[in-house]
Amino acid sequence: MIEKNQWDVTKIHLLHAIHFWDETGSKYMMYGWEVPESKLNEQFTVLEIPTSLWVVVTVQLDGDRSAIVRCYNDLYMNWFPTSGYEQAPGRPVIEKYNDKNAELWMPIKKII
Repeated sequence: MIEKNQWDVTKIHLLHAIHFWDETGSKYMMYGWEVPESKLNEQFTVLEIPTSLWVVVTVQLDGDRSAIVRCYNDLYMNWFPTSGYEQAPGRPVIEKYNDKNAELWMPIKKII
């Protein structure tokens, strides 16, 4: 557990958004933090991310969400159609932020 007076964002990674869909097709978004397992206690809910193949794109933040929106657009409109991969179903999409950059973790699978 990280105490409020010891908060240091350089030592943890904010998982700004974890997008996933349930079996009914409903979309959910969760916010959370990546913390060392040794720091977990009963106040935390652990989300196990399934082993996946990922395309990871790092973007420089520009003060609003436009950089991450452009990243999604580029993946869906340019990368996926030419890559031989598609978004893996049933896996979360992760946006991971720090103070200057964001990483978009998109689960993928090879098109057969």
